Amino acid sequence: MSEILKQIVQAPEEVETTSVHGKIYKIDALRKFAEQFPIVDIDIERVRGATSEGNIYWEGLDGKGLGPFHILKDWEAAQKNPAWVNHVASIKRADATMPIWITKEGIVFDGVHRLTRAVLDGKKTIKARIFEKFPNSIHTKDAVKEYIFSQLEQPLIEERKKELSHELATVSDFFSDAGIEFYIAGGSGLDLRDGKWDRDHQDVDAAIFNSERRKFFDAAKKAGYLITDPDHTHLDISDVLDEKRENVFLFRSDERGQSSFEVMFVDENKNNLKQLYVDSRIVEIAGREIHLQPVEIILFHKLLDARRKDMKDILKIWVDISVDERVRLQNLVDQSGVVFILHGKRTSDIETVLHDAPVISSQKESVFFEDDALEIIEHTVYEELLEKCEIAYYMRLSTANKKDFFNAISEKYSGFLPEKKAVTEAMADYLYQVPKPSLIEFKNWAKKRVGRLEDIQRSALHNFINQKIWEVEVM
Repeated sequence: MSEILKQIVQAPEEVETTSVHGKIYKIDALRKFAEQFPIVDIDIERVRGATSEGNIYWEGLDGKGLGPFHILKDWEAAQKNPAWVNHVASIKRADATMPIWITKEGIVFDGVHRLTRAVLDGKKTIKARIFEKFPNSIHTKDAVKEYIFSQLEQPLIEERKKELSHELATVSDFFSDAGIEFYIAGGSGLDLRDGKWDRDHQDVDAAIFNSERRKFFDAAKKAGYLITDPDHTHLDISDVLDEKRENVFLFRSDERGQSSFEVMFVDENKNNLKQLYVDSRIVEIAGREIHLQPVEIILFHKLLDARRKDMKDILKIWVDISVDERVRLQNLVDQSGVVFILHGKRTSDIETVLHDAPVISSQKESVFFEDDALEIIEHTVYEELLEKCEIAYYMRLSTANKKDFFNAISEKYSGFLPEKKAVTEAMADYLYQVPKPSLIEFKNWAKKRVGRLEDIQRSALHNFINQKIWEVEVM
């Protein structure tokens, strides 16, 4: 792929944006910013590369990628192509007195229609503003912080509560039908201690005993679930029976609807945990009695995970648990040889962790919202999109039809959430048109279709709530 194509991306949002060097800018903000740079006449050869083959800036009415090269190749034919009518019209009415915008490296990021017109007219020079620097991108620390905290403070709506209860019922019915004793674990297990949903959860976590591994595998297969690891790699019976494996993920999407949850395996003989489970709390949700994993076990795992969201969960529940529960949790930490490291200070005392963690979290939050950290997130999302495009494109080359393509993608990523399924169907429609689009055209289409800005926001939120606040060692 050409360097210019990598740099120029039109991001899908309500305001007009452009991307340069992987950073996204509002066009309106750039117009004001551009006034500090003088309008100069530059040799057109300096930017002619933007019109070369492989550089895609637009989309025709047929949904295919389009660039100056296609139009310049045969101007007469281009004017008769109904799919290009809008861009041909823009080229015809291009105002040569308006400067194009380029970086100091010569990358054109605004005014490609004007440049195409200048090449058509045989011009030797073109007016330009050369950006020696750029303002803050659309994802400034204030904008990202506003988005993240608006999501964290968003109250749980009734519709989402119903969805969570439905998923909980599906999990309960699965284990009940299989005759497997289970306990709701993780954040869901803490949230449901009062018998109701108070915050959103990505999925429902369940814990079962090691002795139930084989029965669980057989039941999951019979119920039509895919069993995977966190990286979506499919697991077989030997993987599930391996007692070194602490958890697996289940996914199913069919006429019964979409269902996904995590299953954690518990060694009930370790640290005398069996009695804790016998005495665990029971709540009634959606007409079902639901056993919750003992709060000591949930908090123990959250101390080990040490993420910002875990810290918040522990601090919230700490004031509500009994002295005996605190003592049992501290004993679990001590018996397991766990040491927590907070800014170089080593401790096994939970009270010390909870005293120091909020201060460290605040310090890490300040660093998180620095521009350099946010640029890394933008770059990562951008590169992941290009990588997934290449995987999908080569799957297209190796499949005979849209159905086979869809199944291959589903197999690769262990199924889809509903919104990903819709994107994949649109992807198949695009890739199987005639003539077949090139990889460059597909990447350009994908950038507009998947909503890169939204991906960056979601990625920033995910990174923020999962940021490690302390380190953990097991002696």
